[in-house]
Amino acid sequence: MISVIVPVYNVKPYLKKCLDSILRQSYRDLEILVIDDGSTDGSQDICDDFGKTDERIRVFHTENRGLSCARNLGLEHAKGDWIGFIDSDDWIEPDMYECLMKTAGETDADVVECGYILEFAKTSKNRKAVNQTVCGADAVDALIRGEIKEQVWNKLWKRYLFENASFPEGRNYEDIATVYKLIRDARVTGTDRFLYHYVQRKTAISHSHDIRNLTEYWSAHKERYEALRDQVSAESTEKLFRMCAVAIIRMWAWYLKSEKAPSQITEMHTFTREHYSCFGSKGWPLRLRAGIFLARFNNRFSFAAAYVFNQIYRTFLRSKYC
Repeated sequence: MISVIVPVYNVKPYLKKCLDSILRQSYRDLEILVIDDGSTDGSQDICDDFGKTDERIRVFHTENRGLSCARNLGLEHAKGDWIGFIDSDDWIEPDMYECLMKTAGETDADVVECGYILEFAKTSKNRKAVNQTVCGADAVDALIRGEIKEQVWNKLWKRYLFENASFPEGRNYEDIATVYKLIRDARVTGTDRFLYHYVQRKTAISHSHDIRNLTEYWSAHKERYEALRDQVSAESTEKLFRMCAVAIIRMWAWYLKSEKAPSQITEMHTFTREHYSCFGSKGWPLRLRAGIFLARFNNRFSFAAAYVFNQIYRTFLRSKYC
């Protein structure tokens, strides 16, 4: 059986389509754990209505504690040998879980991922899944290279992988902080099918420049770098190192919008001076090298310069700098 965990928080316009797509799965041996994380827009009522229509659905209502808490609650109550995650504003193809289960059986994999489709308002883009079977350290290297995607929702997971791992509660970017831990000792494979539809909303966390959000983006990448730098290839270590730099310059670029200074500013400033040369690494793009130079200075001028530099790239060069 597959336990499908669906965290829900104020997604009323999207929720019915999401839950319908799960109920229409050709693979029928499912339990669907719908975790209402304190919704106030009517989503909670939709959850209850669906719970009455199919005995495979179990609905849980909690106070608003965040995505990680909702997922962890689902894991506590899951009974299946396999675990799936669906974000409640997305939807899936009718044969997604049938395809993933078939692939798992053919490859004896612990994790199977599918390709996904980025759904924008007027267009869409495909993202491929890993095209080989990899294990352990090779799987982590494939994750850092972007061949394995760092999201949990386009995958099917063997339940045992969560015995000693959970999502960090009270934080965003929980997938970055978790997926590498889950696949370190796992056999991972993929299918060439595009089976998951990932809706792109302007209000999504990944599009936010809220200071708390930027701080947690930094924390997730820094923790992953420190955990893996001695366990992966030199190429992967450099990629992790560069992503820390990206997280730092994103903070510098948007700091002027904050009402108060986050405590991590000093940590990021110290990390920059201790780990990066004056203008970063030679192969980095100019905007990243300039940004890491400005992050060597923890003062109002450096934040203002980073902000202006970022706006120039975004406005005149039509580049989403950070």
